[in-house]
Amino acid sequence: TATDRNIDGSIGDGEGWNFIGNPYPSDIDIGTENDPVAGYTWTNLDYTLYFWTGTQYATFNRSGDGIGTLGANRYVPSMQGFFIKAIDFSPALTIPNSARLHDFNPNYKSTSDDSALKLMVMGEKGEQDEVIIRDNVLSSRVFDIKYDSYKLFGNDEMPHLFSISADNNKLSINTIPDFDSEGKISIGFRTSKNGLYTISLDELGEMDLDAVYLEDMIRDKIVELNEFSEYNFDHNPGNPDHRFNLIFKNTANADLEKSNSVNIYSNDSFIYVKFANEESGHLAVYNLIGQELVSQRIDDSKVFEFQVDQKGYYLVNVNTQNYSESLKVYVK
Repeated sequence: TATDRNIDGSIGDGEGWNFIGNPYPSDIDIGTENDPVAGYTWTNLDYTLYFWTGTQYATFNRSGDGIGTLGANRYVPSMQGFFIKAIDFSPALTIPNSARLHDFNPNYKSTSDDSALKLMVMGEKGEQDEVIIRDNVLSSRVFDIKYDSYKLFGNDEMPHLFSISADNNKLSINTIPDFDSEGKISIGFRTSKNGLYTISLDELGEMDLDAVYLEDMIRDKIVELNEFSEYNFDHNPGNPDHRFNLIFKNTANADLEKSNSVNIYSNDSFIYVKFANEESGHLAVYNLIGQELVSQRIDDSKVFEFQVDQKGYYLVNVNTQNYSESLKVYVK
């Protein structure tokens, strides 16, 4: 159904949402634009399916080869419900018998476009979310019904990562015309829970980028995600949604050159401190009961690493001529 509740002659963003499901006692193949399944009627509906995971919404967009967040793909399990949005009046969806999969263990292969980035965030207890940025010359900087997917928010305490389009839509999948010409891509983060969160980057398909930078506007910091596999940050629910920007090297502005930042993160049992430039000063590491584990002079150094004996939180204190900060780091 599609009801014009605003009585403006169209189906707006908050209208036309339908909850339906796979009616068969078997999995079905939704298909993609490039690999369709014969027999479907798909009229006045957008290209995205939204699946409730119990805490979050996983998203699958059918355009191109299809792409999804949080494991969503073209295969829908038996009796699985999902949301889909009507984009005009008289919407229709018919799922044909030919869509049924008779293999009880279908191949849940991940699908992706030739050029896409997946930005992932993880909380202290493993809770996570994803946002995908991909390119297609037929798309635009504003919301595209075919190529973009809305961000539907799950439980308040879950981490929610999303892109913000030029017309201020919050997106779980954002398709842009060209990585080279887009400059900064706005990235939002929201959760009602204080804590330490980790952002990482995954490249999907063939990428033609030298590097991708993450700008944290609250900390006034820019880090290269290709070089630093994880970025840790503390979150306060009072922070604005638009906290981050993605910046691509071939469009990076002067801020990248003048950024004199340090990245503090963990990997396995090691804590790493990496400076953008050679620094001199002092570095200390403490456990959460205040015991000093490391006290070290930094002399014209760019990299510091320290191995800890057990997982948990540690406080890293850095003081140089150009930089001073204390950051809590979680070692898994």
